[in-house]
Amino acid sequence: MQDSRGDRANKDDELEYPCIKCVSRIDAPLEDVCTYLSQESASPDYNDVVEKHKDIEEISPNAKLCWSQSPQILFLKPRDFVTFCHHRW
Repeated sequence: MQDSRGDRANKDDELEYPCIKCVSRIDAPLEDVCTYLSQESASPDYNDVVEKHKDIEEISPNAKLCWSQSPQILFLKPRDFVTFCHHRW
């Protein structure tokens, strides 16, 4: 897909970039899934491309900021991610 940043996109950039979408279904009670996903130590279990990860800050009992790092995968450069995670029971 082309750069989708609207007004912030480089107007001269006509290259297309990869877009990856993953979808999955978990057959478990929502409360169990949220509890599991909220545990920092569980991250490598469900995201095997993460090399490093840690919780940066707990904002509330249901929300936190997380950092993770992925390696180079094929033509995608290594990346750092900061994610706002909000778990609702």
